[in-house]
Amino acid sequence: MVLARRLPGPWPLVATLSPPVPRVFGRVQKAGKIAFGKRPTISSRRDGQACMDHDRSQGERLNPQEYTLIKIEVQPRAFAGSVLEPLTGKRVFLTAATLRPETMYGQTNCFVKPNGTYGAYLMNDDEVFICSERSALNMSHQELSSPPGEPKCLLTLKGQQVIGMPLSAPLAQYETVYALPLLTIDMKKGTGVVTSVPSDAPDDYAALRDLQTDEEVGVLSTMAVVVCARASPVASERSCATSTT
Repeated sequence: MVLARRLPGPWPLVATLSPPVPRVFGRVQKAGKIAFGKRPTISSRRDGQACMDHDRSQGERLNPQEYTLIKIEVQPRAFAGSVLEPLTGKRVFLTAATLRPETMYGQTNCFVKPNGTYGAYLMNDDEVFICSERSALNMSHQELSSPPGEPKCLLTLKGQQVIGMPLSAPLAQYETVYALPLLTIDMKKGTGVVTSVPSDAPDDYAALRDLQTDEEVGVLSTMAVVVCARASPVASERSCATSTT
């Protein structure tokens, strides 16, 4: 008994559309019901086009990661005598990327990487975003700056140069929060700026506690104590008595 038999070939697979389908799409487009547009996808900078799974030498099955940008504004009093002095008169933001925007009510500070390289990039609405070069490039492809793929960098700086700056965080209950150092930030992930919500992120709280005793981060431990007190009012009295310098 023959269970299987190889058919002669090869047999080409041809996908066709019946004549009515293009006509229907044409009518719907003329009526303004559909239009050409853009969608988030992984693309090739070299080829200038979408790069699908099997086109990549590595990173198969990866999809775009959607973040929410938190615009943490640098207060005007921070410009004088700082690396941001050339940007006086502009609205400058440390842009933090988060996957949990619903927790922003609990912001106590933000973190930057002391030895990380950041840029101040001009956006379409004349605002300036401080973030990593990689994230600025991605934002330009999303038309947050123009021309696409060519972010305009006004100046470059190290994270150490913005540590201690007073900031205004949206939705936070505190009028002023500060930029503090965090050595574990990955500059290839997000924007290189991390907003801190100790009430919802134990790692954020642990980082603040570490700053109280770390003498090599280049920031006053009193600032860390104040922020830590916001995160845990019960423990703040005891820590302030032992850690203030």
